[in-house]
Amino acid sequence: MIIPEEILDNIFATLPKITIGSKEHQCYFDYGTLEELILLLNRKETKKESRYPLVWLLTEFKETGNINNHNKKTIIDLKLVLATFSNEAYTSKESLELTFKPILFPLLQNIVKALDQSGRTKRLKKVETIRYKFYKKELKEIAEKQFKIILQDTWDAIRFECTLELNDSDSEIKIIYNNNF
Repeated sequence: MIIPEEILDNIFATLPKITIGSKEHQCYFDYGTLEELILLLNRKETKKESRYPLVWLLTEFKETGNINNHNKKTIIDLKLVLATFSNEAYTSKESLELTFKPILFPLLQNIVKALDQSGRTKRLKKVETIRYKFYKKELKEIAEKQFKIILQDTWDAIRFECTLELNDSDSEIKIIYNNNF
């Protein structure tokens, strides 16, 4: 059986580190619902663990072609949130220069490369990206109403959506990242 979360975890484990300020950070990949994301962020906030740049797979996706163990391919409606820490005091221009250009755009390009070169996935039909300044407003509302949690971080984020075909190939994942942005 094809398990999209495991395939994407293996692919995204190859993502190169992203430089934020003077430090290099490995991308943090995880998956679940928006509610699970809130709980994860709250737990990491409490423990002061690194969580950015974040690649979050929203797992409430439609899946076709994976009904039994004999299928070699499955298709999902992929929804990823790519996020990094921001500052509510930033203007749109500052967010563009300080978070989108140096962190989120290169991360998005690397994710597209990873999906295109992995040998395990193929992008189909629609590809859509939505840029958000301070994306966590929606999450903050859910956190406060459902969990009585106050999330401290402010995000800039990109939501990446596409129809993705996954296969059960066991070939080694080799991706060439050329990080000249």
